[in-house]
Amino acid sequence: MISGIIKAIMTFVGLPMPVDFTLLSALFLSIDIVLYSMRRRGKIDLNIKLEVIPILLLFMFYFWLLITSIYTASTEYGYVKAVYFLLNILAFLYPIIIKDFNLRRFVRWLIGLILIFSLLFLPFHLLVSSSGLLQQLYSAEELEVISGHYLSLGELAGFCLVFLIGDSAKDYFPKYLLYILKLLFLVILLGLGARGPLLFALIVVVFILLSKRYFFGFRSPKRSLFIGGLSFLTLGLLIFQFWDYLYPLFENTFRRLEILANSAFDSSTNDNSIGERYEHFRFTSNYIFDNFFDFLFGQGVGSYGILFKGFDVRFYPHNIVLELLFEFGLIGLLLFGIWFGTTLINFNITVIRFSFFWCLIFSCLNLLKSNSLVDIRLFFGTLAVLIIVLQKSNQGEREILN
Repeated sequence: MISGIIKAIMTFVGLPMPVDFTLLSALFLSIDIVLYSMRRRGKIDLNIKLEVIPILLLFMFYFWLLITSIYTASTEYGYVKAVYFLLNILAFLYPIIIKDFNLRRFVRWLIGLILIFSLLFLPFHLLVSSSGLLQQLYSAEELEVISGHYLSLGELAGFCLVFLIGDSAKDYFPKYLLYILKLLFLVILLGLGARGPLLFALIVVVFILLSKRYFFGFRSPKRSLFIGGLSFLTLGLLIFQFWDYLYPLFENTFRRLEILANSAFDSSTNDNSIGERYEHFRFTSNYIFDNFFDFLFGQGVGSYGILFKGFDVRFYPHNIVLELLFEFGLIGLLLFGIWFGTTLINFNITVIRFSFFWCLIFSCLNLLKSNSLVDIRLFFGTLAVLIIVLQKSNQGEREILN
């Protein structure tokens, strides 16, 4: 996601793009895995149940993906999609194989980079949404190159907010910095106007708070309620006092949420986003249940674009279940589900102590609304890190992070 935003910025300002940042990052990670294996002389310590079986099941799904390329209607993009899915596999393998992976340093760098790009992107996005100045200087296509990434950045910001509110975030950042980062990412989410990530993040945050024994880390429930009530009252007064300055920042978000609410209760209100997703659902359903072969085997990898739009291009139904059923059939959906389910079955109730678990829930919710199968490296990486964290949890948190 971050590499896509970098590419968009460079394209917008007219700088040459000699390499793909995503592929370049994948090359560096692959080289690191090879060098690590050489240092260990090929002896990589893997847990059969937690790591080896999920890895084998993931490769089984990928093998089926390759088989579907035999009968896919896509003669070009299907092969591109098959190659790019390898990046998901790499995101899953890297934390599992590199045992001395410094998780604390990685998380700090990741959240720091997302914060920087978000703060750089947000003013531009607000100008595009609320001002006619940029529309006069640039064409809609040129502006879409950058502004179209608001959803991806919203998912990253929501991911960070969920992580920072989780219990284990205190092991990565000082307490005072946590409060600042939480506030910044909440403001970024509200400013971007990405409804899905914002609503999903708020839903997960509610469950995080419900999962805690006491609110705000205080042992006394009365003190927790008092501090919590005082905090919300202070926040409310600040919002009221500076509303004239805050409203322009969040105007686009409020407007889009209002459209979403109206469309839910008033059928005469049109929401382009909801209408588009309904059209995807109708189209995929017609193909999936057209005949037994299509239901069982699917249309083949990368076929959605050419069948929906008539062009062999990247396109997807914005729902991971629909995409799996449409392109890979029931067999593909089952293989992917077995891989994911086999990983989850090893989790226990202690998993709620880790921020990465709630980030995984947040990622799963986004898979039902956005993203293509080849764009979910954050989901694969989060799942892999959670496996490692749970595996080493009995050794103490400090050892897990370092």
